[in-house]
Amino acid sequence: MASSCSSDDSPGNQAPEKTILMAPSDKDTDVEITNLELKWSEATDPNSDPVSYQVYLDTVNPPVAMVTGNLTGTTFTLLEDLQYGTTYYWSIIAQDDGGAQSLSTVATFT
Repeated sequence: MASSCSSDDSPGNQAPEKTILMAPSDKDTDVEITNLELKWSEATDPNSDPVSYQVYLDTVNPPVAMVTGNLTGTTFTLLEDLQYGTTYYWSIIAQDDGGAQSLSTVATFT
């Protein structure tokens, strides 16, 4: 009698690692309000899935306004000028092709 046995011991889809927010860094002040470039580290996925990024930027903490999504790079230049003297909060969601997500910490700048 033949039996079929699976040797797939791998866990299911795992979320990519959290990104690290690089620029502007947390608590930065006097940040340029025109053509501001946001930068973060690349997220590695434990299943080697492709990773895309969603960028959140808002005046509330945690930020709820997504400014762009489905980015494959680790930088994004804002198309709209920010308000001078305003505190902003930003974060990144890294998502793999299987839908697993990880949320970065929230950084703030003025």
